[in-house]
Amino acid sequence: MTDYGNRGKQLILDLKNSEFLPAYNEDLVRLTLQECNLHYEELSDIHHATTATTSTSTSSAGGGSTVKTNDPPLEYKPPMSLHAAALERNKRCLLAYHSYRVDRMREMRRETANAVIPNEVRSMLSEAELEFYTEYDRLVSDFSVETGISVGSDLSPPEEYNYIQVRVVKAGLGKIVTDSGGTLSFETVGSTHFVRRVDVEQLVVQGFLEQIDGSHA
Repeated sequence: MTDYGNRGKQLILDLKNSEFLPAYNEDLVRLTLQECNLHYEELSDIHHATTATTSTSTSSAGGGSTVKTNDPPLEYKPPMSLHAAALERNKRCLLAYHSYRVDRMREMRRETANAVIPNEVRSMLSEAELEFYTEYDRLVSDFSVETGISVGSDLSPPEEYNYIQVRVVKAGLGKIVTDSGGTLSFETVGSTHFVRRVDVEQLVVQGFLEQIDGSHA
């Protein structure tokens, strides 16, 4: 009984004691999940026992009357509280463990702007985490290509005055390469784009683009 919750706690300590990420502890995750299942089964057994006890009490009530109550008998409350609290604790530890690891992988992709995972980091990840990183990298790369915004070069949310929305109003502009090395495509007349002001100011002046303010949908 004194071991309840210790496995989940150890997962969090693994994160705390690591400079970047500890190796994914598959065995400890599995044991923590098994403990969650144990608590759930214990709660189910207690629930069935309290239901049977309540049914017996109501059927034997004097005068043929039936007494119904939603409260379990007093003797069942301590173990119910114990297993419910231990189950909830383990769930929070598991969620925190995996959420932290996912956040660090996202952070690594943004800061390095590199789709290749270093070997020393790859060895720390589970198969599911490697799949997540590959898919996240694909989404980030697609976003950068479509918008011309490099996620890794600007970690802060864009200031409103640094970015504007523009519409292509003159044909023949095609694709341009920005100072940051990104590519913007203005090939379709009537298409709208959310871009850095500095990248398109001259195009607006030349009449290829027009700035869209809040009154233009």
